[in-house]
Amino acid sequence: MTLAQPSPTVDLKKSEKVDFQFLRWIIASLVKKTDSNYQPTLIGHLLLAFVLSCTFLGSYALHINRSAARLNQWLNPPITTETDVTLKRLDSKTAEAQQELETITDPQRKQHIQRSLSEQERLKTQLYEIDKRLERYRYMMVFFYSRNYASITLTTFSAILAGSCVLLISRAGWQRVNNAVIHLCIFSSGCVILFSDISGIFQYDLNYQNVANIYSEHMTLKNAIRSFFATGGFLQENPDTGETQYVELQDTNRFIYYVDQQLTKFNQIPLAIDNSTLQRVVNSANFGDQLGDRISFDVPEPANETPQ
Repeated sequence: MTLAQPSPTVDLKKSEKVDFQFLRWIIASLVKKTDSNYQPTLIGHLLLAFVLSCTFLGSYALHINRSAARLNQWLNPPITTETDVTLKRLDSKTAEAQQELETITDPQRKQHIQRSLSEQERLKTQLYEIDKRLERYRYMMVFFYSRNYASITLTTFSAILAGSCVLLISRAGWQRVNNAVIHLCIFSSGCVILFSDISGIFQYDLNYQNVANIYSEHMTLKNAIRSFFATGGFLQENPDTGETQYVELQDTNRFIYYVDQQLTKFNQIPLAIDNSTLQRVVNSANFGDQLGDRISFDVPEPANETPQ
């Protein structure tokens, strides 16, 4: 005798019914039925704000990474010690001078070679210093450029989105338009203010231009060192006429002093911050206190009675 197995259709229908009720509960917690249309509830507004915040912040981070990668491709990392032909040539000359120093007995000639070795060692140190600075300024350029690019992109997108929402609101009216559109309009308008103020307060554009100028000056100085090794001279701009002229130096010490002066001149970290926007916010917050301080109530003082 075999027992009849219970049909699984009843349990399946119960599970489908439970899932349907759970789905209806989720929808009811997010939106509610009004006279004209469906409006989001408080939980719906919170969820919409969370989704929009994640979307905008994710887009901001994505634009930073993409623009930074593109700028790194354009700049090309500075030439390192292993691939720098100038440093290799300098090392070969240093090795030849050291071999010659071991075989020479003339004191004056030996002193001249030792002086030449110290000069070449100093030039090598200067090249290392320039490479370090180029790497530092390259990182700073990528930092400011990527964030400026992301801020401008998100500001433009937020402004277009806010304008579209304003157009929908103006056509439908505040009473008939969906509250989600109003929420989106307020949120996108806030993003316009946020991203534009971030770029303005931290001066991304100005800092990028300043760092790019210093980066270009260091590249020019490095090329001058390479030209000096190859030809004994270098190109220099005349400050009076503004023309580029060829300067030939027979003495290496003079060129070393010139490089030291340029390194001291361009040893800068230009960082600019505009706190005027923050000051306006603080002034707006203190407006009530300032207004309260200016309002005064004239209370008559009691008259001083003189004794009869």
